[in-house]
Amino acid sequence: MKKKEIIENILNGIIEFKIIPFFGTGMSKPCGAKDWNEIIELLKLDLKTSSKDNLIIAQEYEEKFGREKLISIIKSACELTKTDSNSLENHLKIISMNPPIIYTTNYDNAIEIASEQLNANYKKVVSLKDIVNSPHGQKQIIKFHGDFSNTQSIVFTKSDYDNRLDIDKHFIDVLFRSHILGKGILFLGYGFGDVNIDYIFQKHTELYGNSELPKSYIISFKEDLGQERKLKEKNITTLFLNSPSELNELISELNFKSFEKSFGLQVEDIFKPYPTVTLTIFELKNLKEFIVSNNHSSQNKFDKIRETLEMKNLPLDVEKELVELYKEIINGEYSDDIKEAFLVSLNHLYFKKTENLIKIFFELFNLFDNPRFILDFHKNNFTDVFMIIEKKIGDIFNDSIEARKFNCVLILGYLEGMISENKKLSFELLDRLLSVLKNQGYDEFDEFGYSYDLNKANEIIEHYLNKNNSTLRARFNNKGIGNRRVPTLLELKKQIMSSVPKSLK
Repeated sequence: MKKKEIIENILNGIIEFKIIPFFGTGMSKPCGAKDWNEIIELLKLDLKTSSKDNLIIAQEYEEKFGREKLISIIKSACELTKTDSNSLENHLKIISMNPPIIYTTNYDNAIEIASEQLNANYKKVVSLKDIVNSPHGQKQIIKFHGDFSNTQSIVFTKSDYDNRLDIDKHFIDVLFRSHILGKGILFLGYGFGDVNIDYIFQKHTELYGNSELPKSYIISFKEDLGQERKLKEKNITTLFLNSPSELNELISELNFKSFEKSFGLQVEDIFKPYPTVTLTIFELKNLKEFIVSNNHSSQNKFDKIRETLEMKNLPLDVEKELVELYKEIINGEYSDDIKEAFLVSLNHLYFKKTENLIKIFFELFNLFDNPRFILDFHKNNFTDVFMIIEKKIGDIFNDSIEARKFNCVLILGYLEGMISENKKLSFELLDRLLSVLKNQGYDEFDEFGYSYDLNKANEIIEHYLNKNNSTLRARFNNKGIGNRRVPTLLELKKQIMSSVPKSLK
């Protein structure tokens, strides 16, 4: 397999979560941590042994000086002397690719520090309790050979490894075996001299063969055809690199391509005509109970409403129930915060039946007399019923002219309805309604449809102008009324910046 093909397979595997990164001691060398052989050399200084077997040397040290002293030496050797972005560069680049699971045989905490720097919210797994307490979907850093937070978990001596070779017994081995049934592994900074992992891959090959199991990959700086052949028998492909600097370049390339590819996927999602997640009747029922509960804050309710409703696909039965829920919320004794959450969520809801959306429009009319939902730059109020209606009407009509006409019809219908019910409208509401008509260019259309024409429109508008003082007429007749309601970006910036507290500027 060619180098380019291997790299492409690794890239796609990490993005699609078909490959799990596995960090060896070589990844922590830039941070000052010593590797396995360097730790053994420290032990030999005290032990003065003739043995050349690292596991036996570690075992002899423990038997002579005790477990506590052994752990102390290991911990001192693994202490990180550098934890800046340069020393942790490869950790940060791998973590920023967002793999749900990372394995490591390292005892140091370089991965954890990098995770914290990126606020990546990984949970460290050392004990069975850590696995049990991990919520579903929780990202994990699995310390394969233990961690200093639980010294009994450290695997270092011959007896430690002998205990782990019963791979059906230890929970970490069972977890790892389950993962490599469906995922490949990318070994980074790892020499594959670990008898525990070697044995697991060997057993999996014996049990399941290599034809159906996912491929794993290991980085090597020394071309050893014999070792490459042995690893290939265990379904592990070797990628030969010339130096650690080439590994850094490879990780940088993987990081960039991952960013590039994942961004492309996000863009595809943005421009999908409909969302893929479906809202269910049960979620609506749960949402109602959540809203009326006294156990949640107003902010929590606001967030839960948006989380539940936005960017969801709506089956027809759910659309019908959702219209009823909107009717209940808008007209019921609910806080403005809850009403605002439903109003804003409407921006990101996709209806199969236009009539259901229009039914909600008519319910939104009942928010017209609430200043909270009328655009007013002077009061720093930017949640506006009309803007949301305009946006959704734009979703309904491909033709912008028809969309403008329909906007005008809704406003004219509301105004005419208020006349028939003999209801007085506030100056602020009328000013906003008339500005919407002006901005939509109502006077450009002789016919709007729905029994409205320009003469009818002027008749309705004139009714309200006559009922109010001359200020409303002056504002309406002013050709710049639309510009005052739809300011330029520069004007909007000035208005927003003027309202920012001085302490934040």
